[in-house]
Amino acid sequence: MTEVIMSKEELEHLRSLNRELEHDLRRLHELESAVSGRTSSISGLPHIGVLQDNVSLYISIIDELKRVIMDRVLESILEYAKLNAFINGIEDPLLRQILLYRYVDDLQWRQIAAQVGGDNTASSVRKIAERYLKTLPQGTAQKT
Repeated sequence: MTEVIMSKEELEHLRSLNRELEHDLRRLHELESAVSGRTSSISGLPHIGVLQDNVSLYISIIDELKRVIMDRVLESILEYAKLNAFINGIEDPLLRQILLYRYVDDLQWRQIAAQVGGDNTASSVRKIAERYLKTLPQGTAQKT
C-alpha cells in the first residue's frame, strides 16, 4: 500500500476549490435568473436592462460557466479522494478527526474543538494540526 503525503498548501486546495464552486454556482443562478426575467441584477456585470438584445450572449456565458463548474467539480472529487487517502493513512485518530473537520468539512478551529470534545480548545486543535503538518515535506504530493 502506498502512503500519500500532502503539504498544508495541498490540503488547503480542496477548501479553495469548494469556495470557487460556491461562487460559480451563485453566479450561474444569477445569470439564469436574469435570462428567465426573474432578476435584472448580475454581480460583476452592468445593469441587465439591455438583456433582451443579448440573450444569446448570456446563454453562451452560462454554457461556459457550466463547463467551468463541471471541471471544478471533477477536480474537487479528485482532490477529495487524495485528501481522504492522506488522512486515512494517519495513525492518530484525534489528528485524523482534526484534519477531516478542517480540510474536508471546512470548519473553523473553534468548531473543530467543539466537535472533538474533551478539554480541546481552538488553539490546542490548531497546534496539533500545525505540529503534524510541519513534519511533512513541503511542495507537491508524493507517494512513498
